[in-house]
Amino acid sequence: MEKDNIDILEVKSTESKEKSLCFISPCLNEEENLEVLYNRLTSVRNDLHKEHNLESRIFFIDDGSTDQTWDIIQKLAKKDPTVQGLKLSRNFGKENALLAGYENAPESDFYLTLDADLQDDPSVVGKLVSKAFEGYQIVYAQRASRLDAAWYIFCTQIFYKIIQMGSKVKFPENVSDFYLITEKVRKAFLQMQESVRYTRGLVFYTGFSRAGVQYNRPDRNAGTSKFNFVKLTIFMLDAVTSFTSLPVHLISIAGLLLSIFSFILGVFYVLFSLFTKNAIPGWASMMSVSLFLGSVQILMVGVLAEYISRMSQELKSRPKYFVDEKL
Repeated sequence: MEKDNIDILEVKSTESKEKSLCFISPCLNEEENLEVLYNRLTSVRNDLHKEHNLESRIFFIDDGSTDQTWDIIQKLAKKDPTVQGLKLSRNFGKENALLAGYENAPESDFYLTLDADLQDDPSVVGKLVSKAFEGYQIVYAQRASRLDAAWYIFCTQIFYKIIQMGSKVKFPENVSDFYLITEKVRKAFLQMQESVRYTRGLVFYTGFSRAGVQYNRPDRNAGTSKFNFVKLTIFMLDAVTSFTSLPVHLISIAGLLLSIFSFILGVFYVLFSLFTKNAIPGWASMMSVSLFLGSVQILMVGVLAEYISRMSQELKSRPKYFVDEKL
């Protein structure tokens, strides 16, 4: 009888145990946004504690900022002991900054990543947490609308189509690095240590149960976006080469179709010469065909070179980042 009472007490203490959440936010020259983000998250954290009995912490990763970002993180950490920070020795890119966040964040039941520019709206956090308490291992915020430039939206749509066509993993569209995962997902994510990283792809690759929450994405609170056309292109190439071999398959298909087309064109030209005697010798047609085939070959070699370049990075196995200072 006494043993049964002890078991009941253990169950009750387990049920009443507070769960914990860690906010992970990579920062690059976000001195104008950090304090605003902190204030918004403080309000959200209070609501989460009241509604879900959820304790939370904030973990900022300074990805080689050249402004006062690190000074502001230090000031916030002195004011609030639940704020922690990690300063990388230089700019290693957002994907590696997120990896640093997951590897160095205090152990928690849940981890929620969001950008420091407030485009990842903190008011949506409550809905993500509610879904997680329903039992989902991955809860992502899905953009119902966005205020980005038309060219940017067009590029992302093409990117999602390529990913969906060539990968066995089904990725939800219009999703950024604004999502919540459990400790189980974090451990699975950290087992994948490739150098060329597409973080949200690796998270969905784990295959755990997931759910989405739609929201309208606002514009940046302040500052300018760190993504330009070149960086966006490199990011998309990293993602595509990490999760699909579709471009290589397309090269094979294009090569086959061009070979068939060239053969048919050659046969037609021979028959035209034999039966009409009107074939005009000249270099125009030959040059146009040669230039076309040459450009296609260069494109094919370029795609293969992208894969080889990423294979080289994996073989080097260099550290993904170096820590300069940790709060």
